[in-house]
Amino acid sequence: MSSRHAPWVGWFRVMLVLARRMQPHLAMSRSRTSEGRRRLGPGTILQGRYCLERLLAQGGLGAVFVAADLVSYQTVAVKVPLTRGVAPEQIAQRYRYEALTMAAVRHPNIVQVLDAGQDGDLPFQVMQYVPGKTVKALIHDSCERRRTLGLSVVSAILRQVAAGLDAMHEGGVVHGDVKPSNMIIDSELHVAICDFGLVRSVGAGGGTVPPPEVGVLGGTPLYVAPELLLGAELPPKQRYLRDSYSLGASLYEMLTGQPPFVGRTLDEIVRGPLLVPPPRGVDRRPDLPAAIDAVVVRALAKAPAQRYRSCEQLSLAVDQLEQLSRRRRAAHRSEERRRSLDRGGTMPYGIAERASELC
Repeated sequence: MSSRHAPWVGWFRVMLVLARRMQPHLAMSRSRTSEGRRRLGPGTILQGRYCLERLLAQGGLGAVFVAADLVSYQTVAVKVPLTRGVAPEQIAQRYRYEALTMAAVRHPNIVQVLDAGQDGDLPFQVMQYVPGKTVKALIHDSCERRRTLGLSVVSAILRQVAAGLDAMHEGGVVHGDVKPSNMIIDSELHVAICDFGLVRSVGAGGGTVPPPEVGVLGGTPLYVAPELLLGAELPPKQRYLRDSYSLGASLYEMLTGQPPFVGRTLDEIVRGPLLVPPPRGVDRRPDLPAAIDAVVVRALAKAPAQRYRSCEQLSLAVDQLEQLSRRRRAAHRSEERRRSLDRGGTMPYGIAERASELC
């Protein structure tokens, strides 16, 4: 084959990998029917212990209910599958894998998986219930009000998510699907990582321990790292950098209101991570520090070795910019007050009173 066709060979490989990953997912979606599907709702009791109270969230492959644990008298979240394309035993095995994998990781910024079981032919998983909304919903609400999240808020969210992810990595676990919709934030700005449907356990020898296959796409295209789109296998020490990339994509969305690479088709979306340089955040939001672009570029580097070595490193880089920005704003306000006094103006309400008390 001539060299002029070489780029198309690589691109064909990318689309072939995506097609193979999506095929079982689409087959599962087509296989869903109303026949034989168990009706779930308030009052349904699973395994004589978990009483469903209300629907919390629902996606293409599953639903999450708020439930009461009749043994511990605690409020929990219960996840159940909605598809019939995979045998219940296979899904139950996957749920148990998630529970066993996450049992080794305990952290305040990680939603805990408490139990996994099967009620008749219905597999289910029990998780810690964390009240609040997703960071994705927070971003959407801000955009609806034609506002953006402040850098201090973004920094606080990023700091907590990074701490949770690094705890997972230290425990030998890769999350695999980091994105704003898998981060829950409450009214006190406490954040917890959730949804462990794509977690992978890295064995002591550095190899990834494969989970039971349930035929789902390995990540969300808007946030997935380039090497996963290519189907490339990373060296053991770089396996966790796929989460770092996804966190960088989530950071960009928190700052600007949209993911770094968007498109109307899957083909357009995957071109970005593979071929297009990361977009400049300051182009969409001029009030951001100019140095934020360098942080985003490193976080979204095509080559894993060029990214931040840990999620904490990415978080610290944003923290430093936020602190610098805060000091500059404080200095600007101080200068404005000084100029106002030089012009014979009055100090803002409250400052004059406090000054008089100190005299």
